[in-house]
Amino acid sequence: MGRLDVALGGVALIARRTPTPETLLDYAQLLRVAGRAADADRQLELADAAHRIFRANGGRDDLAGAQIALAKGDPATAVRLAEAEFGRRPFAEVADTLGRALHAAGRDREALGYARRAASGSPDAAYAYHLATVALALGDRPTALKQLRRVRDSNRYFSPADGPTAARALAALEASS
Repeated sequence: MGRLDVALGGVALIARRTPTPETLLDYAQLLRVAGRAADADRQLELADAAHRIFRANGGRDDLAGAQIALAKGDPATAVRLAEAEFGRRPFAEVADTLGRALHAAGRDREALGYARRAASGSPDAAYAYHLATVALALGDRPTALKQLRRVRDSNRYFSPADGPTAARALAALEASS
């Protein structure tokens, strides 16, 4: 909604109180949107450290590992971890992360099935956006347009990073239709 300062304060508080990989990743993303790349990188390192501690204590969460790898720009590791997690837990969130990892690795044809699986039947605007990005990469403008309209109609504020990108992509597609 454009209140980045308020969002940063709230997410910073949550990250301090509950420094899980997920909350630290959310904080890193918000810091990046605010133009604070060095602070975002520090939060990513903390997320990675929290994940390593969890694993050292016998935990297994390749989904968080895949999401951290994606945030760090390591799609090969993200694909490997997301595939392992999907083999254990074939849920929408895991399918979405695997689809995003495959897309980041340039494997859009493979990503499409996972992105569709995540987006079908889910009201999550992020899943619809991720399907739209894969569809656009494959040149499937009708699917991208449908999914971007779904994002707009369900929750255009789904992400401070991807929400504005989704709105611009929708405007461009509608203008060229």
